[in-house]
Amino acid sequence: MNKPFPGGLYTRRGIPAWPCCHLQLNALKPQYKPYPKTLSSLGDHIKKRRLDLRLRQIDVSLKFGVTIDSVHNWETNRNIPEIKLLPKIYEFLGYCPYYNIYITLVHKKIRHFRESLGLSQGMMAKEAGVNTASLLDWETGKSQPRAESKKRLEAYFSQRFEYPIKLP
Repeated sequence: MNKPFPGGLYTRRGIPAWPCCHLQLNALKPQYKPYPKTLSSLGDHIKKRRLDLRLRQIDVSLKFGVTIDSVHNWETNRNIPEIKLLPKIYEFLGYCPYYNIYITLVHKKIRHFRESLGLSQGMMAKEAGVNTASLLDWETGKSQPRAESKKRLEAYFSQRFEYPIKLP
């Protein structure tokens, strides 16, 4: 039977390790080793969120409807998720990791909105009523949309996101 010490403390053998020392150490727990040091890719953001939620790769794979190998490859930056999965991934993260980059440049903003919808360039061009080759040029920054095309894109994005969107 364990014997209590003054103050109601119990020890295994009944002998305190340092009876004269009443020091309590407080420190932050070190980060989990596989935790990404920098968030430089979408895979790093996915891994950080998964570890924050204490989920396994299988849990994330079931959420997205992909294999465990897919999640592993995203997190190790061997490949990137399919575009149709991006809306689910942004929802899982709770944010778009590249939003601050896309805010000022027209071509980046068009690409961001398209990827947020999970659409390929061809699908979006068809739905928005613009030429696929033109959309490719706009997204790569080779050219800027003219006023008429810009209005079409703004109307399309405003309809899909249910709030007014203006392109710079």
